Amino acid sequence: MSALSAEGTEDPDQVAQEHPAVMVLSGHSEKAFSAQGSAPSPKRPADPNCMAILKSEDLGVINTKVGEVHLDRDWNGFFSYTTSRHSSFQVGVRPAGQGWSVGGSTSSLQDSQATSASSHELAPQQLHNFAADLKYGRYFWRCYGRGAQWYDAESVQPYTWKGGLLPSLGGPEPGCNPAKMSAVVDHGEFRRSEKQSTTYDNAISVLGFSGSATTTIAQGVETHWYNKADRVRYLCGERQNIASHRPTRIRSLP
Repeated sequence: MSALSAEGTEDPDQVAQEHPAVMVLSGHSEKAFSAQGSAPSPKRPADPNCMAILKSEDLGVINTKVGEVHLDRDWNGFFSYTTSRHSSFQVGVRPAGQGWSVGGSTSSLQDSQATSASSHELAPQQLHNFAADLKYGRYFWRCYGRGAQWYDAESVQPYTWKGGLLPSLGGPEPGCNPAKMSAVVDHGEFRRSEKQSTTYDNAISVLGFSGSATTTIAQGVETHWYNKADRVRYLCGERQNIASHRPTRIRSLP
């Protein structure tokens, strides 16, 4: 890969031609990404000082966590996800010669109208995770900063959802703030409703950048818990009440 020049007198279009049409990219996990062409340009730059995209590369599919259902014994539930516009994903930004940082977030993805859902009877005593098969782009920018100097930067972010969900089990379970517990009647249910959201830390891992994803419950995006026991039991918010509109993970209690 040829490095972009930081000389402010050079023509950006000419500098962009230094990049080959196909690149092989490697992240911190040493998983190889083979660029298959250009990714659609984002609607706005991650760095407000950046003027134009010099090059974009399609990184392919990166599975990104968008949902979870924690089920203790005698609980079950399900998760349903419809279109990626109901999620916000942190954008990674890296000025030339520096490390990655968070450059805001994006929800302006190319949306499909698909719905993907789990079984309505997920097995108890598990933490069920769901990752969306998002396609990511890597973007090379020409930017104009302090001191009237041009500099080069890159960003990485998802640009579309293919429509699938990849399930997995286990991982760090949600915490429980005892002040955030709420009862669910015997053989009753609780559903995260419209505009409620959950933030998953480290949901994004690509090219050495680690970021979070926030999924907002909206029409077609649902998370349900069913209390199958013959007694009242509790769900517990990690940071907020389970009915709060602020992001919180939820733990089911025995």
